[in-house]
Amino acid sequence: MNSLLVERSIARGARLLLAAPLVGLLDCGPVTVPTGVPSNDCATAASCAPLCSGAEGSPSDSCSAQGLSCSATNDGNACLSNAPFGEFVLVVDVPEGAYAPGSTLTVLSTDIACANRRSLCAAGETPMRCASSVAKAPGEDAGAALATGPCVQLPPMTQLPGAYVASKSFGNAVGLDLPAPTSIPVSATFVPEWTPPCEPVGCTPGPVPAANVNLPLPTLTAASFTTTNDDYGLLSLPAGVSGPSPSSSPIVWQVALPPGTHGAPGSYSEDVVAVPAWDARIPPLSIIGLAATDSTTLFSQYPPPTVQSVPPPVATAISVTGLPSAAGWTVYLEQAAAPAQIVSSRSSIGDRDGAAVLFTVATQGLAGLSIVVSPPPSSTGIPRLTQTYVKGLGAYPYPRIPPPLTVTGNVVSTGGTPVSARLHFVGTDLCASDGDGCSAAFGLTYDAFASTLDAHGSYRVTLPQGSYTVMIDPTGFPSGSAKSIVRAQFPPVNACPAPGDLTGQLLTPLSPATATGSVQVSDGRPLAGATVNFAPAAFLLTDPSAPAAVDWPRSFQVATDVHGKFSVQVDPGLYDVTVRPVDGTKFPWIVDTALDFPRPLRAPPLTLSVPAPSLLSLMIEDPTGNPLTQTIVRAYAFAPCTPAQTEQCNDVAVQIGEALTDATGTFEMFLTPTPFPAAGLGSEVEP
Repeated sequence: MNSLLVERSIARGARLLLAAPLVGLLDCGPVTVPTGVPSNDCATAASCAPLCSGAEGSPSDSCSAQGLSCSATNDGNACLSNAPFGEFVLVVDVPEGAYAPGSTLTVLSTDIACANRRSLCAAGETPMRCASSVAKAPGEDAGAALATGPCVQLPPMTQLPGAYVASKSFGNAVGLDLPAPTSIPVSATFVPEWTPPCEPVGCTPGPVPAANVNLPLPTLTAASFTTTNDDYGLLSLPAGVSGPSPSSSPIVWQVALPPGTHGAPGSYSEDVVAVPAWDARIPPLSIIGLAATDSTTLFSQYPPPTVQSVPPPVATAISVTGLPSAAGWTVYLEQAAAPAQIVSSRSSIGDRDGAAVLFTVATQGLAGLSIVVSPPPSSTGIPRLTQTYVKGLGAYPYPRIPPPLTVTGNVVSTGGTPVSARLHFVGTDLCASDGDGCSAAFGLTYDAFASTLDAHGSYRVTLPQGSYTVMIDPTGFPSGSAKSIVRAQFPPVNACPAPGDLTGQLLTPLSPATATGSVQVSDGRPLAGATVNFAPAAFLLTDPSAPAAVDWPRSFQVATDVHGKFSVQVDPGLYDVTVRPVDGTKFPWIVDTALDFPRPLRAPPLTLSVPAPSLLSLMIEDPTGNPLTQTIVRAYAFAPCTPAQTEQCNDVAVQIGEALTDATGTFEMFLTPTPFPAAGLGSEVEP
């Protein structure tokens, strides 16, 4: 990530900066900028000089030395940087009516080769272009330079079929009397993967789910349906395959996978899970590194899971003792590492002896797994047990727990005013009965949601006894309270086990934190009308101590006034702060990552400075050469995580720009460049 400059100005704070070149342009209609809002316009190279000064107005190198000059854009001129491309990801949201409606595709900046019209391609380089020549501005002749301008032609969608086909011997092994061979009803889930940079220096990057690094690529799910070999030519099933009964048609699935450069040899992981009640006997099937490029490549790497490719099952007998109730409990095995993934059948536990048989596929090792014991779905106040699975250990005891409590109370502000709120109770140390008292029960977890019931902020919830973190999310506006997490003990310390239900339990959210500051252009002009957005820090995805996403702080945004100043109340916690200048000003977004609020005592207001940008202009076509019009394109760059010396974590993606394609499928995006003076443009500057 040599194109990213990250500077920490406060604890965990980082400036995210990106470089991109000036590229070929198409004519498009002008964007009206509100009166009084500064814009990045220029008439001569000399008029860019203020933007080349140091952060505090000190003398600096010339604009030409910094690669900054007054250059043409689609709508006049602007002071632009000609810095080389940095690494980023373009996320293309395909609109309805296009070739892949509702799909999300990606393009790596490294695939946009040699796209700078001011500094032509170096020797041996070939400018990127689309196969078609439809991308011509009105009145432009066929020999115009635009014909060799930067253009991305998206590949076709990959249509992937599959079926979970079990042989008769497979059915016998899991205790099912199946005709041979039989296709099983399943749900197939395809999770986009990415290989992001990682920390510390020298770590080995590896593929992870894209959502785990904040890339907004949707998970796709395909449910089984019945078909015949005659009308389903994409999938070649063995002769004689039927559904669960001899007379039924085969059951298959099909999914359209968006292609794109996903930064890993394989761009998807696939999980095939039998639907209830088949999941009690049929183990899940997982494939990692599934590539969505084209059908030929796809099937050479991954044949559909027919009878030949489903591994034989492995049976594991266990028992669970000491369950609080007799029936309805289930048990299964899952990966211990995040993200958790079920790797065995989900078996019902016997009513009397707690016995169960779990089935995994032969390719699934039994190391590094957890055993999960879940109470009946209708139960209330009964925790789940998760423990390390030990191969060969046949019995797992469920701790003896005291009766759950019905807890009632009120949510009130620090001033005593009732607060309407949503509540999330997460058990951190639950109690196990220990003679006349209680002790911490290893492996028990419980979480529950509740809401206040009336104008008095009253609530009622049934909980296992123990310690909790409680997320309080105020729903009234304005409430004067922040979404915040508080600690609670039910029952109070030294009162376990509780003799009865608890009443009068007060929950008090924290007060909001005030974020104040100003935004200015690097030449000193206040940036009026800019949107300052506070979003939960993407860094939270990599922090093992962070709460669940549902408990993160809320998002807030505020507009700067005519003096470039802003003030907004936010929840306590970590935020990414993004400044979005008014569209049409030709100024770039700037992003400060992982800023902690409330800020340290006596900390000065935030001062955010917006530099002259680099310009990305790109045409996007579908596989047939038609332009993708009115398509949202978002740019993401990876900000380093902040691991401890011995820990490894994945960098996280942060959005640094957004644009909409025009009638020719072209967009312009103004991006923050590098390098910068040490004090930094585009970041928080402490006076």
